[in-house]
Amino acid sequence: MKRKLLPIVSLLALSCGVQANTLGVSQGPLTLSKDDFRPITKSYANREAVVGYVALVDVTGAQLSLLFDIAGKVSTRWFAGNFGLTTKVTCNGVPVGADVS
Repeated sequence: MKRKLLPIVSLLALSCGVQANTLGVSQGPLTLSKDDFRPITKSYANREAVVGYVALVDVTGAQLSLLFDIAGKVSTRWFAGNFGLTTKVTCNGVPVGADVS
């Protein structure tokens, strides 16, 4: 059975189509970097502002459970930046984990 694991590090939860990396469960941990994520943009002040990032991973060979460990960090160059970070994981569109900090 093929399942899609979609971690979203985002200020806004948006659905996006992206090309997926493939991970076989027997391959061990998969580490993603910022380069593996596609920016999510929203029109703001007459320009496209990045409001989050999304990465899609196809998981093959999973049984009834799948362990994941995800985290993220947010920073800004603005002196008054007070942004929050929401990290979400969905499997076939069903939420399976989230961390709001």
